[in-house]
Amino acid sequence: MQTSANLAGTGLGLASPPRGDLTVAGMTLHDAPSAPNTATESAESATAAIEIPAQPTGNDLPTTAPRLVDVPARRVLMLDGVGSPESADFGTAVRRLYAAAGSSDAPLEGLWAQDGRDGFELSSDKDTWRWTLLLPAGDDADISRLPERVRVETFAEGRAAEVLHVGPYDDEEPTIAALLGFIRQGCGLALRGRHHEIYLDDPRTCPPAELRTIIRQPVQ
Repeated sequence: MQTSANLAGTGLGLASPPRGDLTVAGMTLHDAPSAPNTATESAESATAAIEIPAQPTGNDLPTTAPRLVDVPARRVLMLDGVGSPESADFGTAVRRLYAAAGSSDAPLEGLWAQDGRDGFELSSDKDTWRWTLLLPAGDDADISRLPERVRVETFAEGRAAEVLHVGPYDDEEPTIAALLGFIRQGCGLALRGRHHEIYLDDPRTCPPAELRTIIRQPVQ
């Protein structure tokens, strides 16, 4: 999603891909289940699990090859809105969320949806996009005096597929299509819940071609 808001993250690197299920920092990573007969060899080869914690920190980061993860429940600050991420309301929402989070330097996350649609399509009218921005509720977050529209919830995402997109937000469509193909044809799974993005870099200082976004989709 294109936005000029503060999507600050940390410098991250890649880990080597072990095989089989692996539990790291409370998140269980999986090889994909047996693919249906229509799955291609290339889809099956993308199932190697890569070490990553529930929040992207340190030197752990998913790669451009989709993989399955189990995301543990966590307490987060949330703020809902409707409309384009270039809108003034979206910018205000980002500032309110970071103000509520205290000293948090965690990357901003966004849940995205469109009425009557399974999944998410970037080519649709941005003014109709429904979004929920979220940040982890750290120990110093003052939840007794939250800014307007900000709330605290336990966010339980569970089993999901994810992939790393590198480049401008408006160029995510092929990455999203590859992730959906991995889910449906590669793993034989169905979509569940909302399209989820984690913004690792600040678009005010990072060149568009180098922006890193984790794209995640809950599955069942």
